[in-house]
Amino acid sequence: MATRTKQILDSCKPFRERSETIVLATIIETLGSSYQKAGARMLITASGELYGLLGGGCVEGDLKEKAGTVFRDGQAKLVFYDMRAPAYA
Repeated sequence: MATRTKQILDSCKPFRERSETIVLATIIETLGSSYQKAGARMLITASGELYGLLGGGCVEGDLKEKAGTVFRDGQAKLVFYDMRAPAYA
């Protein structure tokens, strides 16, 4: 985990040097099978560039859209994804 944290901090450095705002997306909890586990992080730039991967490509597009509202409003968001298949009776 320390290596991943160092990688994400190193990825932040150029943005800090340019005073560019970025969004940090973090998985806080998972249930069942998931591409990444709690603690995984991804950076999203205002131009939509991604640094890291949280959902194996499945949720990144939606996260970019959600990040747009964070850039615009300056308010953090909590997003819930349920990727389980629907239960059939």
